[in-house]
Amino acid sequence: MLLASAIPDKACHFRCHDLRHTYAIRALQQGASIYDVSQQLGQSSVKTTEIYVAWLSHRIR
Repeated sequence: MLLASAIPDKACHFRCHDLRHTYAIRALQQGASIYDVSQQLGQSSVKTTEIYVAWLSHRIR
């Protein structure tokens, strides 16, 4: 209860899975290999990691 009152309303929508997305995007932005990021996230296919690359490409436009 104390924790809930200390967190702003917008933060209530935070999910632990969001940390994975943030890590992947930041790592790719800093030049990490898509293969390395895929492996670090424990994904079985690089195709899953390509979603982050597509998202970055869309944001750059």
